[in-house]
Order: sequence, then structure tokens, then C-alpha cells
Amino acid sequence: MAHIESQGRAPSTLVRYRSAIDVNIKPRLGRMEIAKVDGATLDAFYGQLQRAGLGALTVRKSHAILSAAFSQAIRWGWIDLNPVVRSSPPSPRGREVRPPSLDELRRLVDPCAADHPDLGCLIYAAAPATRSGAAGDRPNRRCLARPVVGAFPLKVGVDLAPSV
Repeated sequence: MAHIESQGRAPSTLVRYRSAIDVNIKPRLGRMEIAKVDGATLDAFYGQLQRAGLGALTVRKSHAILSAAFSQAIRWGWIDLNPVVRSSPPSPRGREVRPPSLDELRRLVDPCAADHPDLGCLIYAAAPATRSGAAGDRPNRRCLARPVVGAFPLKVGVDLAPSV
């Protein structure tokens, strides 16, 4: 950790590293000789973390810290091969993103649109029609009457013609 601190990392990064090292890495790998850690050892370590309830991204953070530590050990001549390259950390699982329903969108946007109608129309214009695709279910019919240039709605009555 002292070496990482001397590299000028941000304080918040150091806190996250220290936490991962103290809570996850040291208790499970801290007593092993560095030269005896191999890919199978690391795969077992990743499995322990997952069985303890940690998510794939948290396990991958420990994997990244170990990769950097073993790379530094190579530079210092302590080992010849980084065992992390022979390990298989869990793949990150993407979270399913659910767009808001029309009712949720209205509850979020309408209060803002009351004070800033152009912003409200811009948000509604970027929203998908509906999950059912029904054209009559557009979020806000007021926006349909507003002229639009590009993606930015304009107030009715704004003259776009150049002055002569």
C-alpha cells in the first residue's frame, strides 16, 4: 500500500484500495508466499468472494488490485510471471435498464416543464413513443404544436429568418 500511496493516487482511490485489501484480499491470501500464488489459487479466491455475496464488479476490483500488485512484484524481481493472467475473474453482469413508463415520465418531467416548457418538450421528444407503440399515447401533446429546429424546440413566434 505504501508504494501505491507514493504514486499520487487520489485519496478516495486509496480508501477503496485499502478497503478491498483489508477486507477481501489479506484475510484470504495474505499468508501465502507471493511465488506460490497461481491462477487456480486466484480462481478459488474469486469463488470465495462470490460465495460470500460479493458481486462480480467487486470481485473484479480485487482482481485489478492483485494484477497491479503482481505486476509491481515482477518489476521488483520477486516473481517472473503475473499469475493474474492465468486466472478467470467473473464477467461483469450488465444491469437491465428499464425505461420509465409514461406515467413515471410525466411525474418527473411535468413539474419541470411547467416552468421550462422548452426543456420539457426536449425531454418528451427524446422519449420513445410508448412500449406499445401507440401514437395516441405520446407523453405530452402540447409539444406537438411547438415548432422544432433540430432537437431544440423553439417558442412559437420566434423569427428564424435572417434580418435584411
